Parts: sequence; structure tokens; C-alpha cells
Amino acid sequence: MILRRFIIKEWLKAFLSALIALFVIISVSDLISGFLRSNVAATEVLFNYVFSIPGYISKTLPIACLMGTLFSLNKLKSHSELIAILASGFSGQTIINIIFACSLAAAASQFYLLGEIIPRSKIVRLNMMPESLKGKFKENREKGLKTSSLATGLIWYKSKDYYVSFSAFNKKTSELINMTLYRFEPNYLGSEVYRAPIVSYIGNHQWKMINGFELFKLDTLNYPQGAPFTEKIITLTEEASDFDQIESDIETLGVVGLNNFLSHIRNSGINIKAYEVMFFEIFSMSLICLVFGLFPASAVFEPNRRNSSFGKNVIFTLVFTILYFVVYSASVSLGTNGHVPVTVGVFAIPVLSLIYCQLIFIKNRKL
Repeated sequence: MILRRFIIKEWLKAFLSALIALFVIISVSDLISGFLRSNVAATEVLFNYVFSIPGYISKTLPIACLMGTLFSLNKLKSHSELIAILASGFSGQTIINIIFACSLAAAASQFYLLGEIIPRSKIVRLNMMPESLKGKFKENREKGLKTSSLATGLIWYKSKDYYVSFSAFNKKTSELINMTLYRFEPNYLGSEVYRAPIVSYIGNHQWKMINGFELFKLDTLNYPQGAPFTEKIITLTEEASDFDQIESDIETLGVVGLNNFLSHIRNSGINIKAYEVMFFEIFSMSLICLVFGLFPASAVFEPNRRNSSFGKNVIFTLVFTILYFVVYSASVSLGTNGHVPVTVGVFAIPVLSLIYCQLIFIKNRKL
């Protein structure tokens, strides 16, 4: 247990040092670029920075795992401590298991960040964002509608005199799927309800409802009247371009809410690959923390300190990180564009990396 605690302590020291150093670099870069802008006040820069912190941490976690394993083992080798640990009967496989457990804890933290903390921070930022800040920062820019996706999978928004709910928006055909329009009077009494499975944009704020149903006279004391219709033209304040950017609101859904949303729109006939990539990346980015933690762990089987070099480790970290994310981004793009299944595009590189690590460990263990 003493050796286990010692290895965990060394890994955590290297991991936290790397995490803090990378976080400080990103933070300083973000703050300097914000303060140099003439159209943004210092308080606005700080507001944007505070709500960007969870995203910065999630970006640095995989690299911190890589550096945690790389530099902790390098330190143990440079002080001949790794040879002493192995000579005492402590196997290399046990050390790798400890590194696996530490990386798994980092992966779990990454999953919670991406699946819960970051979506909640986006909701809080939208609610607290001052009017003067809207549109000044890319991540704060109001790209589309102020919506909320409920457990039913519907997207809701409120305009001046009506509410609208719909399942999804087909960008290619500019069609709203399963749309319901609730009109109300100035005294907030409901007046009319229109419902249709397909609502197409025909230009100049005009939308065509096809094979729908309408309820009217809801604001009277008489029983409401209803009738089906084959086609009806309605006027909305929103154009197709407004619905084209609802992703900014979908990003506020946690992992459970996003999964519910996908399950409801999966059979709508629209292309949801971008949403599926958003969902599966929560898992793949967590898996990458595990990959980055295990990839340099094969150094356990080369305990000679002459093979370790701080400069080589730094260069290896930079080159490996850049190349890995370039290949990973290309694979995800293939999934988004439909050239390969989304799960293959998102998980292929992390899974292949884990298989490679396992083969290296098996090879060295046999030696």
C-alpha cells in the first residue's frame, strides 16, 4: 500500500501540475485577447471568462492525463525509483493498473463536465447574460431561438403573441416537424391552436401547414370548434434561418436530456448525425482521457533512466497531441458527413488506440 500511494501521489502531482499550467496558459490567452478588444468592457471579459472555465478544464484534461503518466514515470526513472520498485517485486502490470485507475477517475470527471456541468453553465450564462454582452463573444452570440427541450423531446419558444413547439427542423427542406402553434390574445387568453406534421417555409415569413388540424374560438365561452385542413398559410415572426441555428440551445441539454431528444427525433426523417456526434463525443472525449493516460505507460517496461529525457517528453507530448486530435477530428467529420456510421467516426480512433496500448502491454509482459 505504501508503494501504491507513492505512485498515485507522483501521478497526481504531475497531472495537477500539468492541468494547472495548461489552464493558466489558456486563461491568460483568453483574458488578454478579451482585454485588447476595444468594444468590450473589463467586466464583460471577466463574465465571459468565468462561464468558459468548465470548457477550458475539459480541453486540458486529456493532455493532463498524458503528461501525468509521462512525467511521473520520467521522474521515477530519473531517480532510479522505478527500478527499485520493480526490484522489490512490484510488477509493471500493477503499476499500469494504478495508472489505469487514475486515468479512469479523470475520464469520469471529464464525462461529468461534458454531460452535466458545461450544459448547466450554458443555461446559467444565458439567463445571467447582460444585454450589452450579447453578440460580442462567439460563445455568447445569440445564434437562434431561446428554446428549451423538455423531456418530451419538443422544442418550445415564445414569440410576441404565440407559442410554438416542434420536434425538429429539417435544414435541407426548411421544414418544421410535428409543429403546434398556440396563439393568444393580449390578455393572455388562448385563441387558436394549429397543428401539422409538416410545416414548410415559403418565404417572407410565410409558412405552409400541410394536412393539419385547427382549433379556434378558444377565447369564448362556447365550446371550441375544430376542423382538419389540407393546406394553410400562417405568418410567423421567425424565418427559416432562425430555426437553422437551434444547436446553440441543444448544447444546453445534459447527457440524459440529449439522449431523450435524439430518441424522439430519430424517426422524423431529418439528418440528425450532427446531434448524434454531439451526444457520442461526451463518451469519446472521456475515453480519450483514458487513452492519453495509458499510452505512455509502456515506459514502465523500460526503467533505465538513460532512456528518459525531459525535452524528448515535451516534444512527444506536443507532437502526439496535435497528431491525435487531427486524426480524431478527421474521423469525426467522416461520421458527421455520413461517409461512415457516426459511432465508427467518433469511437474508431480512441478504441484503436486502446487496442494498440493493450497489444504493447501484452508484448512487454511476455518479454
